[in-house]
Order: sequence, then C-alpha cells, then structure tokens
Amino acid sequence: MEIKENQQIIEQVITLPKKSKEENDIDFKLFRDNLDLILENTDLIINNPELFHTSFNRTSINLAYLGGNHAPLGVLLQLWRDGILVDECNVCSGKLYIFCAGGSPLSGSNGCIGICGACKAISKKSLPSTGPIIKSLECLKANLNKRKILRTKSQYFSWKNGLTGEVTPDEIIEEGVTPADMEELIFRLKKNYDT
Repeated sequence: MEIKENQQIIEQVITLPKKSKEENDIDFKLFRDNLDLILENTDLIINNPELFHTSFNRTSINLAYLGGNHAPLGVLLQLWRDGILVDECNVCSGKLYIFCAGGSPLSGSNGCIGICGACKAISKKSLPSTGPIIKSLECLKANLNKRKILRTKSQYFSWKNGLTGEVTPDEIIEEGVTPADMEELIFRLKKNYDT
C-alpha cells in the first residue's frame, strides 16, 4: 500500500468494552474460581490471540510518567511464567499471582493486588522495588491489541476561505483481535480439558 503525502497510518489501542459493576464482578469471580484451569492452559492461552487478549476490568499495570493499561490474560500468564509478577501470599505463603500493579519509578513507592494459587485469597502488598512493574509495563506495551488506521488529511485552513476541503473518514486497514470474554474463555478451556 502506497501512502500519500497527506496520509498517515495510526495504531489505535482497542479498549475494553464498557461493563456494569455486576458484570465486572462476574468476570472476576470466573477468573478467581478458574485460576487453576487458566494456569494449566497457559500455553494454549498465550498461543491463541483471541484467548491471549481476554481481559477484565480489574487487571492493570500502571506507572506514573510511563502510562499503563489493562493487562490481557496472555500478558499476565507470560509474566507469571517468567516469575516477574509473582510474590508470596500474605495468608498462606503460597504463590501470589499479581494481576494489578502500579507505582512511581521516581519514588519507588508501589502497590499491587494478587490472587494466591493455593488458598485463592486476594492480597494487597508492595513490592521491594518498581523493577518488576517496569518490566511488566514493557511487556504489556509490546502486546497491546491494536488496529491500524489510515488517516487522510483532506481539510486545510486558508485565511481567505477558512476551513476548506472535504472530511475523509478514517479507513481501517488492519483490524485488531476480537478477544474472548471471560465466560467464553472458561467455556473453551473446559471444553478443551474434557477432550
């Protein structure tokens, strides 16, 4: 595809669909109740784009000055597999899988929320440094679900005529991935598990 002088390609991050508090609570309950099934299917989820980009409202990685976003399940599984967002549970000392983390790289202050693989308790804590959160944010940014759009600048300002030219709508040249929602993910994992 040849791009003209008045055109540019823009990458647009695909955001999570709007859901009610009740719908978000259901998604989180499905995640918590099926954590073992999700962990057992790490490779399947990571290697399937629709499952990889499954996300829910309570997953996020954010750092002051560096940005952040909701973390798809595939990113979390990669980070957990690599031991980057894993810590010790405050309740039973089991493995705590961190799904929400944020802080400041300047002050080093941070906070995270995780779920224990053993007792399923939800724990809030701080990490010794923001290093793991910085690595996690890099991984997240490298794996965002994006669509590519061709934007054509067809209007211009003239002192004589004002705003001149026709508006040209954006053209989607590459769709992003349509992710599975949490309910579909669990259904597909259970179906795969049964076969």
